[in-house]
Amino acid sequence: MRGLNRRDLVAGAVIVFLLGLLGGQQMHFGRLLTRAAAQIAAAGLSDKVLMLGPRPRPEVLRLVAEADVMALTSAQTRRGNREGIPVALMEGMACGLPVVASGISGIPELVDDGLTGILTPPRDPVAVADALQKLAGDPELRVRMGMRGREKVCGEFDLHANAARLIELFLSHGAESDATLRMAPSRAAQRTA
Repeated sequence: MRGLNRRDLVAGAVIVFLLGLLGGQQMHFGRLLTRAAAQIAAAGLSDKVLMLGPRPRPEVLRLVAEADVMALTSAQTRRGNREGIPVALMEGMACGLPVVASGISGIPELVDDGLTGILTPPRDPVAVADALQKLAGDPELRVRMGMRGREKVCGEFDLHANAARLIELFLSHGAESDATLRMAPSRAAQRTA
């Protein structure tokens, strides 16, 4: 969030928004939230950004259901660390939200740019603001992307179905001697059988 200011966030346009930041249980994330809160105040956005912190799962689901879009921007750290495929994005898409996310690491595997959401370059607040403005101005696009995202997550990222596929793959490559693979089939395997 380096260099965060109102001009960068709205890219010269007016976007009416209310942003809720959820989470913050991990110690390092708490330090980031403290820095983010200072930057938000310095940018004059305290009335638009709610620092909600950790919430119980039912409340998170309610807040996600009330949202119009989920934005989760990621960037590689100085040490080279980065996210794989963020579960939070999967959850937002499963709830039917269009997403705005960074086009790095495994995220493009999940988000089809222009179909299920909008991918932006890492550390580019203007691109994020432009993507949010595009979605804010087109409710039909939000609905269409949200529906496609839900279909993708439910179809391609189902834990039980993917575990059953892995078991089948292992068994087809000679892993049948591993007793752990011959346990009772999962519900997903029973559905596909």
